[in-house]
Amino acid sequence: MTATIEDIREILKELAQSQQELSQSQQELSQAQKETDKQIKETDKQINRVSKQIGELGNRLGEFVEWQVR
Repeated sequence: MTATIEDIREILKELAQSQQELSQSQQELSQAQKETDKQIKETDKQINRVSKQIGELGNRLGEFVEWQVR
């Protein structure tokens, strides 16, 4: 079985289209990763704020108990 020039052109056309689709998918994935990284950073900031608030509450509770013991 011999491939004709038209067969080769069709294969190259399909290959070029597949490469274009792959490139677009990679760009979309990259954008999604950037958004995910941004969300993770925001979540980390929120967790740090909550941890700090819990720590401050624990300190205030400790101060209250110390005051009651005095």
